[in-house]
Amino acid sequence: MHKTLSIGMKGADVCVLQSRLNASVPPGSPLAIDGVFWSRTERRVKEFQSGNQLKIDGIVGPRTWERLMVNAPAPSSLPSEISCDNTNSAHLDEVDDTAVADSVPAAVAAARPGVLLAFSLPSLPSLPKLPSLPKLPTLPKLRPLAGSPEEAIMISVYGSSIDSSKVFMSDKTGIGGRAFTIATPATILTASRQVMNVGTSPTRDTIVHELGHVWQSQHATDPMQYMTNSVESQGLAEAANFALKVKSFSAYGYRPGKKFSEYAAEQIAQQAMRGETAIVSHMKGVAAGKVDPENDTGLGTPHIEDTSAPGVKK
Repeated sequence: MHKTLSIGMKGADVCVLQSRLNASVPPGSPLAIDGVFWSRTERRVKEFQSGNQLKIDGIVGPRTWERLMVNAPAPSSLPSEISCDNTNSAHLDEVDDTAVADSVPAAVAAARPGVLLAFSLPSLPSLPKLPSLPKLPTLPKLRPLAGSPEEAIMISVYGSSIDSSKVFMSDKTGIGGRAFTIATPATILTASRQVMNVGTSPTRDTIVHELGHVWQSQHATDPMQYMTNSVESQGLAEAANFALKVKSFSAYGYRPGKKFSEYAAEQIAQQAMRGETAIVSHMKGVAAGKVDPENDTGLGTPHIEDTSAPGVKK
């Protein structure tokens, strides 16, 4: 049973609401599935209520929920291959190990096993835990991106927008052999650095995806914000899947054609990997070392998509 929702509320039930509205209301500009019930969501609720002979009050109570869920999507599976492991909160421990934990915002530093979201979800008795990553048994072997074969891939996709001299690659990977990227904070004496943990034989897609996170780090006010956003987005997806008893909500899914600032970290990296022209052009057009306000905006809010919905790619 979903709780009654109204404007100003947040959480997984709002994600479910936004997904069902996207599937039920006549075609228009899809709602961002961000778990925040605000004016656009309320407007779409009223449109749905008007078209279904319900009281038009913008409040999602039992009768509105009943009509929304009549054609609820059947359970489906997540993509068989997830591009990277940045969404695993255990990787924040890797940042701790490099003595940069103070730069992780408190809301995400708390996202350790047992605590999934910064959102309050009173309707859920418990939330599934993100898997814990064991400590790396050996130190990673690092090599610079500059002068490497992977730098040619970087230039072919991102042009000169990434400073390769600040980027390193390691022979380590995360859970399931998935790559992930960590960043160090800038200090008085040193600039931020990025380490792409891509294993010993990364594919071109892996390199392009992880370079997307490098780009996000180098063009943000906080070079570590993309890590925060990745963990929060995955937490939001897990909670929405749990609430609706499906497996279709994903931090990697995206709906093409939206503004750059309306996508979260994994959605941008995934689109760069897929060669989405508008996203790649935007990234390539930002000069190296410059903060991109649209990047800052996108990384400020977690976003997910229902990959079973029409028009959503992954």
